[in-house]
Amino acid sequence: MKRILKKLLTKKILFPLLIVFLAIPTVWGMIGPGFYSLHDDMHVAWLYEMDRALKGGQIPPRWVPDLSFNYGYPLFNFVYPLPFFLAEIFYLGGLSLVGSIKVIFAFSLILSGVTMFFFLKRNFSNLFSLLGSVLYVCTPYRAVDVYVRGAIGEALSFVFIPLVAWAVDKSVKEKGLRNLAFTGVAFALLILSHNITFLMTIPFLLFYGLMLLISIKKKKKAFLNLTLGFLLGICLSTFFWLPAFWEKRYMIADTVFNFSDHFPFIKQLIFPSWGYGISIWGSSDEMSFQIGIVNLLAVAASFLGFFWLGLRKKKKKEDLVLFGWGFLSLAMVLFLMNIRSSFIWYRLPILPYFQFPWRFLILATFLTSFLAATIEKLPIKLKYSQAIALSLLVLAPVLTFSYFRPEKILPERTDDYFLNRYFANKTKTGYAEEISQVYLTLKEEYLRLPLWTEERPSTLPAAKIEVAEGELTYSEESPTRFRAVVKTIEETKLVFHNYYYPGWQAQVDGTKTKIEIEKPHGDMSVMVPPGEHKVLFIFKETPLRAFSNYLSLFSLVIILVLVFLRNKRWAG
Repeated sequence: MKRILKKLLTKKILFPLLIVFLAIPTVWGMIGPGFYSLHDDMHVAWLYEMDRALKGGQIPPRWVPDLSFNYGYPLFNFVYPLPFFLAEIFYLGGLSLVGSIKVIFAFSLILSGVTMFFFLKRNFSNLFSLLGSVLYVCTPYRAVDVYVRGAIGEALSFVFIPLVAWAVDKSVKEKGLRNLAFTGVAFALLILSHNITFLMTIPFLLFYGLMLLISIKKKKKAFLNLTLGFLLGICLSTFFWLPAFWEKRYMIADTVFNFSDHFPFIKQLIFPSWGYGISIWGSSDEMSFQIGIVNLLAVAASFLGFFWLGLRKKKKKEDLVLFGWGFLSLAMVLFLMNIRSSFIWYRLPILPYFQFPWRFLILATFLTSFLAATIEKLPIKLKYSQAIALSLLVLAPVLTFSYFRPEKILPERTDDYFLNRYFANKTKTGYAEEISQVYLTLKEEYLRLPLWTEERPSTLPAAKIEVAEGELTYSEESPTRFRAVVKTIEETKLVFHNYYYPGWQAQVDGTKTKIEIEKPHGDMSVMVPPGEHKVLFIFKETPLRAFSNYLSLFSLVIILVLVFLRNKRWAG
């Protein structure tokens, strides 16, 4: 027992455990029955669809069967899958759907502090790494994500931003095949956790790697390591991002939000505020966009120290790199959140995809936490910098504790509540006899329609598969495989009330047959000749998706080989 206790109290274990302990108050509001009110609460239903897809044999999952009046939808062809992969583990382990989603939200806060600590430890001591890690968790925008917006993918991405930064730092400064593998995995995890966060943060994280090259001698080798690690991560996650990117052309391009309505005012970034409402045009938003008092104090202290350091004759190149990257990146982030940057938003096609300029608070949170740790590098006596760190370390959780709690705790919001809300007649054990009245009030505007659908369905069809003339029996073998037997005297039309989307095929007696698109809902039909025939509707991977899957699998094999050869050094 003494030996175990002694091991736990070593420096490598103590500080991560301390971060977990300090992060517990941020997740306390999740504990209890039911769920709490959120802007986006569809994730429980989406987890159920992930479970259905995986148990139906879809690896990776793409098509889900129960959305849009059971017409189905290519949900996980476009939606970040990692939060739901992780939540599925807990659901299979016995937790409820609601409980599994809450675990992911909790982990997003607790684990992000740990990954931030390990990143900061690359350049700073324990105390200042602890300061940056606690500030990374105890920042107002983190509470907004978890307790106001309910942005599960964005919340989880906070775990992997520092992990990518750690991998970039390590791959530039150290050689080795295992570092290359870890860098690839880190990039892939960030992409799979939230694609928007990846696109937003990756230029700044790669910029960090390029800045590090300034302070080392073997620049070409380090650049090659960084490039190969990045490409490995891109290839590992290809199964998700390549079909999502290519097949967006098959969806009606629209967005519910216009970015020009969501630039935060400077005063909203500076002055404390809190609310559980929504983002609207103007300065009367009912949600908080504050960077955080402690974050701003830390940046101010770091900036004064950087200015002071600049006046000294003796400067370390490594310190200038850290300060330079932090301040240049933060300045760009603050500019992109200001309406004066709108000309860039209109000219760069990728930026409107982010929808909300205030979303750059993701990076503001990361960068201000990083700059808090740079206080250690100030040209003052260590005892003074430690005093500043300890003061900020206490203030960070104290000033933000009240934000990390839900507006309303709703015990009645169990699994059945969310299935009843987001599905027309689906239950955890089968199908309900009547259509959910709550579902009828939901317009599903967050689901972009496939190109072949002119009008969203407004009611359930009489049956999933219908025949114009003759006798019909059918069964759902899986969410992506429906089999029917038709007996007809004359040629007849068989209608499959399921959105058409590339990958769906129809077979009559084992022979692939042409699918016709029905109007206005974009469901499918085939012509069946006289007699008795077996008809199969099945969803398969397209050549592009199959290529993406194999490339990801091949990349995974490479990573495992690199880890196995961990004692070898990469020749680059």
